Amino acid sequence: MPSVSIFHTNNPEGPANEGMLRWEIQQKRNDPESKILNEFKVNFEKMGSNELIEEYCEKLGGITIEQFLHKLQIFVGNIEDDEREWREQKYGKQ
Repeated sequence: MPSVSIFHTNNPEGPANEGMLRWEIQQKRNDPESKILNEFKVNFEKMGSNELIEEYCEKLGGITIEQFLHKLQIFVGNIEDDEREWREQKYGKQ
């Protein structure tokens, strides 16, 4: 009878796994920016309005819509976190 071994690794094996790992890391954040982005996500699911995006751009210090969408893409794990060092300098290590 053949033997089968199942290995679990922390190294992702594809894009879906990479995105899930990035999302899990982002969910552990507790800096003010992550709290605002999470609040936006909850409110957008309820209301879904462009005015809401502008409101949250202001909450994050008057950033542009493009900057906001970039931060949101990082927060939901769709793209690699290229702002980690900046956040560590601003908010401390997470």
